[in-house]
Order: sequence, then structure tokens, then C-alpha cells
Amino acid sequence: MKLNTERLHTIWHLTWPQGIMLLCQFVIGITDVWAGGRIGAEVQASIGLITQCHMMFMALAMAAVNGAVASISQSLGAGQEVRARRYVGLVVLGCIGIGAIIAAAASFSSGTPSLRTRDSSRRPRASSPPPSCSSPPPSGGCPASTP
Repeated sequence: MKLNTERLHTIWHLTWPQGIMLLCQFVIGITDVWAGGRIGAEVQASIGLITQCHMMFMALAMAAVNGAVASISQSLGAGQEVRARRYVGLVVLGCIGIGAIIAAAASFSSGTPSLRTRDSSRRPRASSPPPSCSSPPPSGGCPASTP
């Protein structure tokens, strides 16, 4: 089977920008997880949960967009400009409606998102003595042990 290099060349020119975009999204996603991990495990877990929700909404949106593009393209290809304009209006109204529903659901969610601070009992205190000292000396360090 002989490869058609002209077709491969055309496909490459159509797909390389999408590949660069996906690479940039990957780098941004990894950076978010890395930065969240430096803050704490809870923050990193919340970023993971948010990413999953984001991907679900993106998949739904891409499915809707692909259907809209196909319908509008078929209408324009068949010379039915009025039907294509109706599809465009339907898509715009649908996006506004879905956006309003998501915004309303988010505004009625329980509580506002906030970062919890770490438990202060796990942090070492500056005034606490090192483990080898029984009480903090006035000088700030443990006294030298004498034989």
C-alpha cells in the first residue's frame, strides 16, 4: 500500500496547531497540580477534583459544539441560510441558558470555597524547647551538657 504524502502533508498542516494547544493544556494542568502539591495535599486533591469536573463539562460542550457545527455547515452547504441562522440563534440561546443554570447552581451551593489553614498543633512553636531540653533556657538554646 502506497502512502499518499500529499494527504499526510495536508492532515499534518490541519492538526499541528491542535497538538500544540493540547501540549500547552497539559503543561498548565501539571503546573496547577505541582503548585497545589507545594501548598498541601488537600489543595492538590481539590485541584484534581476540579480538573475532573472541568473535563466533564468540556466533553459535554465539545459534543454540543460538534453537533452545532455539523448542523450549521449542512444547512449552509445546502443553501438554506435561514435554517443556518436559526441554528446559530438556537446555539447562542442554549449557551446562555446553560450558563445561567450553571451560575445559579453555583450560587446556591453550600458555602463559599475557602482554603483551610493547617492545624496549628502540628506546627512547631518558636518558643518550644528542642526535644533534648526539659525547659527552655533564657538564652534560647539548650545548655551545654557537662560530664
